Amino acid sequence: MNVETEKKIDSLLANIKSNLMNNCSDDLAIDFVEWTNKKLADTIKDKKEKQLLKQLKILQNNNCKTEDDKVTITKLINKKKNYAPKNYPCNLQVGDLVYVNFGFGYCSELSDGHYGIILSGIKANMYLVLPLSSESLRICPVYLDGLNLPNKDGLGAEKKSYLRFDQLRYLHYRRLENINGCGHKEIGQTNYEKVIKSLKGFLQI
Repeated sequence: MNVETEKKIDSLLANIKSNLMNNCSDDLAIDFVEWTNKKLADTIKDKKEKQLLKQLKILQNNNCKTEDDKVTITKLINKKKNYAPKNYPCNLQVGDLVYVNFGFGYCSELSDGHYGIILSGIKANMYLVLPLSSESLRICPVYLDGLNLPNKDGLGAEKKSYLRFDQLRYLHYRRLENINGCGHKEIGQTNYEKVIKSLKGFLQI
């Protein structure tokens, strides 16, 4: 890193710290710093994982069959595990429920953790996710009940989970986690049909 870059970073960090100290509560300031640190750490892990995958693909495409090649492939596979998310729900399918770490949201975007519904297969390490929230969307207050998802009051079978169509987006798989204490959960065919019909109504298509 050159001197000019270091100066620029120092200036930006000083500005961020000033905003945090003067305009944010303690909790908000800590949330921002923790999320920024996590995003940076996860992005670095993701880049390293992609580099390993590239090396593996080259070796496997070249049909490397020597003992040295096999040892190298095994080492790369084991090394790749170090960069894998610890609580990632593998083999996700459309209609599955996951816990989503939205982190520190931009302006009125969702923040913190929310449940979400998987609406696509994985594409370029991303899933299309429809977030759920206890707060309804005013222009389209559609909800699913009986999902029996954990909340601050425990497993809430009667708690309404509103579909936040305004926050629908593709999210990197590193944001997604298993739902604690629930194992694999899905919304079921009836709820899925309700979600798709309501989404089409929201999008007016």
